[in-house]
Amino acid sequence: DAFDVLEGESVLNLRERRLGAGAMRLLTGLLKNNREVQELDLAATNVQTEWVLSLIDVIAASPKSTISTLNIPYNPAIDEVGQRALAAAVEQRGLKISLNF
Repeated sequence: DAFDVLEGESVLNLRERRLGAGAMRLLTGLLKNNREVQELDLAATNVQTEWVLSLIDVIAASPKSTISTLNIPYNPAIDEVGQRALAAAVEQRGLKISLNF
């Protein structure tokens, strides 16, 4: 119940909900087989670059994933180096995901 991933909803908005490593792993697992979420808003959630990289890996490995937009502004741990790493990960995996920092 920590995440309201409602049937038929294409946007999952977790903006300003502080997430820890365990919550991010849970979220990544939930999105692994989700076919409806297209936009994930993780703005101001205190996520780390490594956590988002793991999410990108799962999205790339899942043929069912429909995520096309990932909003991650206002996360201090994702600095310019992290932003470049995330953009490179998306490009290397050939994903069509818009990253919004």
